[in-house]
Amino acid sequence: MGGTLIVGTGETVENATMVVRGGRIECVGVSTDCSVPAGANEIDTDGFWIIPGLTDAHIHPRFGGRPDATEREQRLAFLLGVTLTRDASTAGELESSLAAAAAAANERSPVPRLVVAGRAPLEEIGTGDGADRAIDDLASREVGAIKVHEAFPVEALAPIVRAAARHDLPVYGHAWADGPVRSLVSESVDAGFAGLAHLLGVSALVVPADVRESPPAPEGSDAWRVWRRSLWLEASDAALDSAATALADAGVWIEPLLAAEHLWAEPYRFPAGLYSVFTLPFVADAVQGGPGVDFSQADRARLGRSVERMRDFVHRFHEAGGVLVTGSDRVIAPGLAIHEELRLLTEAGLSPAAALRSATLDAARVLGVSDSLGTLEAGKLADFVVLEGNPLEEITNTQLVSRVVKGGVIHDPSSLLEALHDDLRDRTTSPGPRLLIGLAATLIVVGGTILAILLQARRRTGRS
Repeated sequence: MGGTLIVGTGETVENATMVVRGGRIECVGVSTDCSVPAGANEIDTDGFWIIPGLTDAHIHPRFGGRPDATEREQRLAFLLGVTLTRDASTAGELESSLAAAAAAANERSPVPRLVVAGRAPLEEIGTGDGADRAIDDLASREVGAIKVHEAFPVEALAPIVRAAARHDLPVYGHAWADGPVRSLVSESVDAGFAGLAHLLGVSALVVPADVRESPPAPEGSDAWRVWRRSLWLEASDAALDSAATALADAGVWIEPLLAAEHLWAEPYRFPAGLYSVFTLPFVADAVQGGPGVDFSQADRARLGRSVERMRDFVHRFHEAGGVLVTGSDRVIAPGLAIHEELRLLTEAGLSPAAALRSATLDAARVLGVSDSLGTLEAGKLADFVVLEGNPLEEITNTQLVSRVVKGGVIHDPSSLLEALHDDLRDRTTSPGPRLLIGLAATLIVVGGTILAILLQARRRTGRS
């Protein structure tokens, strides 16, 4: 009759105690390994599961352009268990995102921590000193990575990577061109990219050139867009195996954004267990939106088969040892997209433990914060989620969020949801007092105190 702590390294701990002091984990282990200090606030999680906080490595916030709406979105993601995000170089938002990242480090703030990627500026980078100057400027702002968004000339890729390497910054990004139909995956990997966002570049890589060069309709039309996203159907098993193995061997991580791709084939089905967040108007509007293409029944069938083929590639990449990372790219709604991504990763053949790792340890490594986040180990920040179901048996149990903990401060999702409703009911009222009231309602334990999480487990559950 007890809970289980899922460390995030492949280990589960039963009959465990976790001691948190000053926002960091002081001890994790069985009850005989960790003594509870006198005067500690003891939290009994009997019958629950504890996992590291989840990660959305691909968001596009508008802290400068839509600050109120963006904060609501971040609070929604947080109450659904997302404690770490990365701004994937949102255009025109660098300064506002960096300021938001500093504020999000406060454990009392009910929003995810934020890492910011700087966008390599196409207009400033040539093949020589332009890359050095542009990347030096981004590094001086203390970004966490360099994102290549536009289709740069091939000869510009290596100078970008070299310039970033001088600052120990990884380079990642889109790897497509021409509409995007021509793949730049091989060239990007050869130049030293650390990872790839989206799978469009991969689909163009694995089909014959004559297929890519023979679109059935003008570029940009609905028929062209369906054709473009159906290229996976033209890839042979040998081509998928070759690409998956080559990318895994190169040590390149992939952010597949399966939820974003899946919406082209089938509408999102809202989880019954999370119906309460659907009452937020901005969630309902986002969930009911789609890719904006007028599909025929035949189009949907073709896109559905293509998605299955894409998931086949993801499985092959994972089996070859490749690293996958969870991201959303503003689809569905904040937080919901990550739970959907986890579900789709298991449909692609990953075990629940492997899918969970893509949102915790592997994501923290990719974002460069694994020294303090991603697993529940001594010395790391106490960012974790308390669940009412076992995610190692069924990954959709990550949706059953009971509490979200950030830096040792426990936040109540139901209070966060109520505060969101309050904000939306009266947008003309100054948000300051209302937000303070909402925050006060969510803070149960302050990270500066000693917190002991007692986990008396019922049974051992799975492994990564």
